Amino acid sequence: MNQLSVKISGLELSSPLVTASGTSGHSDEIKRIQKKSGVLSSLGAFVTKGVTLRPEKGNPEPRIV
Repeated sequence: MNQLSVKISGLELSSPLVTASGTSGHSDEIKRIQKKSGVLSSLGAFVTKGVTLRPEKGNPEPRIV
């Protein structure tokens, strides 16, 4: 079996596959994608665009195709 784990700055990831910043949408979009493809189990990390203390209005759906 091939081993895909990588270590980046002391952080060990099970896979070198990570999402691009800001392309992942919100929790409802992610749930729909996971149900259809199961892709999240292949990721080593999930990168968010940003985190705020107060809600921010984002771009309208669909953001993921």
